[in-house]
Amino acid sequence: MLKTDAAILVFCLLFHIECVAAQANTSVIEIPSVRSRVSSGGTLNQRSYFYTRSQDAILFEVASVSPTFIKVPGLSIIVHHDQPMLYRIGFQGGCQSGTYSSNFVHLLIDGYILIENELLPNNNRRQAVAPHLGTNIDEVDQHNGGLSTGRSVPFVTSCPRFRKVILRSGTHSIDIGVRITIPNMNLIGGQLEVEISAYDPDTQLGLSYPIIR
Repeated sequence: MLKTDAAILVFCLLFHIECVAAQANTSVIEIPSVRSRVSSGGTLNQRSYFYTRSQDAILFEVASVSPTFIKVPGLSIIVHHDQPMLYRIGFQGGCQSGTYSSNFVHLLIDGYILIENELLPNNNRRQAVAPHLGTNIDEVDQHNGGLSTGRSVPFVTSCPRFRKVILRSGTHSIDIGVRITIPNMNLIGGQLEVEISAYDPDTQLGLSYPIIR
Protein backbone atom coordinates (compact mmCIF):
# COMPACT_ATOMS: atom_id res chain seq x y z
CA MET A 1 0.00 0.00 0.00
CA LEU A 2 2.84 2.42 0.83
CA LYS A 3 4.45 1.76 -2.56
CA THR A 4 1.11 2.41 -4.30
CA ASP A 5 0.57 5.69 -2.44
CA ALA A 6 4.11 6.79 -3.27
CA ALA A 7 3.60 6.01 -6.95
CA ILE A 8 0.39 8.07 -7.02
CA LEU A 9 2.15 10.97 -5.33
CA VAL A 10 4.99 10.91 -7.89
CA PHE A 11 2.45 10.82 -10.75
CA CYS A 12 0.62 13.84 -9.36
CA LEU A 13 3.84 15.82 -8.93
CA LEU A 14 5.15 14.97 -12.39
CA PHE A 15 1.98 15.97 -14.19
CA HIS A 16 1.02 18.94 -11.96
CA ILE A 17 -2.17 17.24 -10.83
CA GLU A 18 -3.72 17.91 -7.46
CA CYS A 19 -5.04 14.57 -6.21
CA VAL A 20 -7.70 14.71 -3.53
CA ALA A 21 -8.92 11.67 -1.64
CA ALA A 22 -12.60 10.89 -1.20
CA GLN A 23 -14.30 13.04 1.41
CA ALA A 24 -17.54 12.51 3.27
CA ASN A 25 -18.59 16.17 3.30
CA THR A 26 -20.34 18.05 0.49
CA SER A 27 -18.68 21.42 1.06
CA VAL A 28 -17.83 23.60 -1.93
CA ILE A 29 -14.39 22.92 -3.39
CA GLU A 30 -12.63 26.14 -4.37
CA ILE A 31 -10.43 25.81 -7.47
CA PRO A 32 -7.51 28.31 -7.22
CA SER A 33 -8.03 31.45 -9.26
CA VAL A 34 -6.25 32.14 -12.54
CA ARG A 35 -4.16 34.87 -10.93
CA SER A 36 -2.71 32.45 -8.38
CA ARG A 37 -1.61 30.09 -11.19
CA VAL A 38 0.35 32.63 -13.22
CA SER A 39 4.12 32.11 -13.06
CA SER A 40 6.68 34.88 -12.62
CA GLY A 41 7.19 34.79 -16.38
CA GLY A 42 3.55 35.61 -17.00
CA THR A 43 2.57 32.16 -18.31
CA LEU A 44 -0.34 30.11 -16.99
CA ASN A 45 0.58 27.07 -14.88
CA GLN A 46 -2.24 24.84 -16.06
CA ARG A 47 -3.16 22.24 -13.48
CA SER A 48 -5.69 19.47 -13.14
CA TYR A 49 -7.65 18.71 -9.99
CA PHE A 50 -8.78 15.15 -9.38
CA TYR A 51 -11.55 14.15 -6.96
CA THR A 52 -13.13 10.83 -6.04
CA ARG A 53 -16.33 9.98 -4.20
CA SER A 54 -17.78 6.63 -3.16
CA GLN A 55 -21.43 5.94 -2.45
CA ASP A 56 -22.28 6.07 1.25
CA ALA A 57 -23.46 2.46 1.50
CA ILE A 58 -22.04 -0.37 -0.58
CA LEU A 59 -25.59 -1.09 -1.83
CA PHE A 60 -28.13 1.59 -2.78
CA GLU A 61 -31.65 0.35 -3.54
CA VAL A 62 -34.01 2.16 -5.89
CA ALA A 63 -37.59 0.98 -5.38
CA SER A 64 -39.82 3.72 -6.83
CA VAL A 65 -40.65 4.06 -10.52
CA SER A 66 -40.30 7.68 -11.60
CA PRO A 67 -39.19 9.88 -14.52
CA THR A 68 -37.00 11.70 -12.00
CA PHE A 69 -33.44 10.54 -11.41
CA ILE A 70 -32.62 9.87 -7.75
CA LYS A 71 -29.23 11.14 -6.64
CA VAL A 72 -27.04 8.41 -5.17
CA PRO A 73 -25.93 9.40 -1.64
CA GLY A 74 -22.20 10.02 -1.54
CA LEU A 75 -21.68 10.35 -5.30
CA SER A 76 -21.66 14.13 -5.39
CA ILE A 77 -19.22 17.04 -5.50
CA ILE A 78 -19.68 20.81 -5.59
CA VAL A 79 -16.93 23.01 -7.05
CA HIS A 80 -16.38 26.70 -7.72
CA HIS A 81 -13.97 28.22 -10.25
CA ASP A 82 -13.52 31.70 -11.73
CA GLN A 83 -12.83 30.63 -15.31
CA PRO A 84 -14.24 28.00 -17.71
CA MET A 85 -13.00 24.50 -16.93
CA LEU A 86 -12.81 21.16 -18.71
CA TYR A 87 -14.43 18.31 -16.77
CA ARG A 88 -13.62 14.65 -17.32
CA ILE A 89 -16.25 12.72 -15.38
CA GLY A 90 -16.25 8.98 -14.82
CA PHE A 91 -18.53 6.62 -12.92
CA GLN A 92 -18.16 2.92 -12.27
CA GLY A 93 -20.41 0.60 -10.33
CA GLY A 94 -22.58 -2.50 -10.53
CA CYS A 95 -26.25 -2.50 -11.51
CA GLN A 96 -28.47 -5.32 -10.29
CA SER A 97 -32.09 -5.90 -11.25
CA GLY A 98 -34.29 -8.96 -10.94
CA THR A 99 -36.74 -8.23 -13.75
CA TYR A 100 -36.81 -7.43 -17.44
CA SER A 101 -36.65 -3.73 -16.78
CA SER A 102 -35.00 -0.66 -18.24
CA ASN A 103 -32.82 1.05 -15.67
CA PHE A 104 -31.00 4.31 -16.32
CA VAL A 105 -27.82 5.80 -14.85
CA HIS A 106 -26.76 9.30 -15.86
CA LEU A 107 -24.61 12.22 -14.80
CA LEU A 108 -26.34 15.23 -13.32
CA ILE A 109 -24.87 18.72 -13.59
CA ASP A 110 -26.46 21.47 -11.50
CA GLY A 111 -29.54 19.29 -11.13
CA TYR A 112 -29.94 18.73 -14.89
CA ILE A 113 -29.43 15.45 -16.75
CA LEU A 114 -26.44 15.55 -19.11
CA ILE A 115 -27.51 13.82 -22.34
CA GLU A 116 -25.56 14.42 -25.55
CA ASN A 117 -24.37 18.01 -24.99
CA GLU A 118 -27.63 19.15 -23.46
CA LEU A 119 -28.74 19.69 -19.88
CA LEU A 120 -32.28 18.34 -19.63
CA PRO A 121 -34.75 18.84 -16.76
CA ASN A 122 -34.89 16.12 -14.15
CA ASN A 123 -38.64 15.59 -14.53
CA ASN A 124 -41.22 14.21 -16.97
CA ARG A 125 -40.63 17.06 -19.46
CA ARG A 126 -37.31 15.75 -20.85
CA GLN A 127 -38.86 14.45 -24.05
CA ALA A 128 -41.02 17.55 -24.48
CA VAL A 129 -38.03 19.91 -24.42
CA ALA A 130 -35.80 17.60 -26.51
CA PRO A 131 -38.08 15.74 -28.98
CA HIS A 132 -35.13 15.30 -31.37
CA LEU A 133 -33.66 12.80 -28.89
CA GLY A 134 -36.59 10.38 -28.85
CA THR A 135 -40.34 9.84 -28.99
CA ASN A 136 -40.64 9.14 -25.26
CA ILE A 137 -38.65 9.70 -22.10
CA ASP A 138 -37.11 6.21 -22.11
CA GLU A 139 -35.73 6.73 -25.62
CA VAL A 140 -34.24 10.05 -24.52
CA ASP A 141 -32.59 8.51 -21.47
CA GLN A 142 -31.04 5.68 -23.53
CA HIS A 143 -28.56 8.10 -25.11
CA ASN A 144 -24.87 8.03 -24.13
CA GLY A 145 -25.05 4.48 -22.80
CA GLY A 146 -27.51 5.41 -20.07
CA LEU A 147 -29.50 2.16 -20.32
CA SER A 148 -28.92 -0.88 -18.10
CA THR A 149 -31.29 -3.80 -18.70
CA GLY A 150 -32.28 -6.32 -16.01
CA ARG A 151 -32.90 -10.04 -16.39
CA SER A 152 -35.28 -12.63 -14.91
CA VAL A 153 -32.63 -13.83 -12.44
CA PRO A 154 -30.80 -11.19 -10.36
CA PHE A 155 -27.23 -10.61 -11.49
CA VAL A 156 -24.81 -7.70 -11.46
CA THR A 157 -23.50 -5.96 -14.57
CA SER A 158 -21.05 -3.11 -14.83
CA CYS A 159 -22.77 0.19 -15.72
CA PRO A 160 -19.96 2.73 -16.25
CA ARG A 161 -20.46 6.28 -17.53
CA PHE A 162 -17.76 8.57 -18.94
CA ARG A 163 -18.25 12.12 -20.22
CA LYS A 164 -16.29 15.24 -21.07
CA VAL A 165 -17.87 18.68 -20.75
CA ILE A 166 -16.77 22.29 -20.42
CA LEU A 167 -18.54 24.48 -17.88
CA ARG A 168 -18.54 28.23 -17.42
CA SER A 169 -17.14 29.95 -14.36
CA GLY A 170 -19.27 29.67 -11.25
CA THR A 171 -20.41 27.02 -8.78
CA HIS A 172 -21.37 23.62 -10.17
CA SER A 173 -22.65 20.36 -8.69
CA ILE A 174 -21.90 16.93 -10.14
CA ASP A 175 -24.04 13.93 -9.14
CA ILE A 176 -24.86 10.40 -10.24
CA GLY A 177 -28.57 9.77 -10.75
CA VAL A 178 -30.57 6.55 -11.16
CA ARG A 179 -34.13 5.84 -12.23
CA ILE A 180 -36.04 2.63 -12.95
CA THR A 181 -39.08 1.52 -14.96
CA ILE A 182 -39.92 -1.59 -12.90
CA PRO A 183 -39.00 -2.14 -9.21
CA ASN A 184 -36.36 -2.83 -7.95
CA MET A 185 -32.73 -2.02 -8.74
CA ASN A 186 -29.56 -2.06 -6.66
CA LEU A 187 -26.53 0.10 -7.36
CA ILE A 188 -23.48 -1.60 -5.87
CA GLY A 189 -20.07 -0.16 -5.03
CA GLY A 190 -20.42 3.05 -7.05
CA GLN A 191 -17.52 5.47 -7.41
CA LEU A 192 -17.47 8.92 -8.99
CA GLU A 193 -14.23 10.37 -10.39
CA VAL A 194 -13.95 13.97 -11.58
CA GLU A 195 -10.92 15.62 -13.16
CA ILE A 196 -11.17 19.40 -13.57
CA SER A 197 -8.62 21.16 -15.77
CA ALA A 198 -7.88 24.70 -16.85
CA TYR A 199 -7.42 25.09 -20.59
CA ASP A 200 -6.33 27.71 -23.07
CA PRO A 201 -9.48 29.32 -24.59
CA ASP A 202 -7.67 29.41 -27.95
CA THR A 203 -7.28 25.61 -27.90
CA GLN A 204 -9.71 23.73 -30.14
CA LEU A 205 -11.24 21.15 -27.78
CA GLY A 206 -14.07 20.12 -30.07
CA LEU A 207 -16.49 20.89 -27.24
CA SER A 208 -19.03 23.63 -26.63
CA TYR A 209 -20.96 24.66 -23.56
CA PRO A 210 -23.92 22.35 -22.96
CA ILE A 211 -27.32 23.72 -23.93
CA ILE A 212 -29.78 24.11 -21.05
CA ARG A 213 -33.25 23.02 -22.07
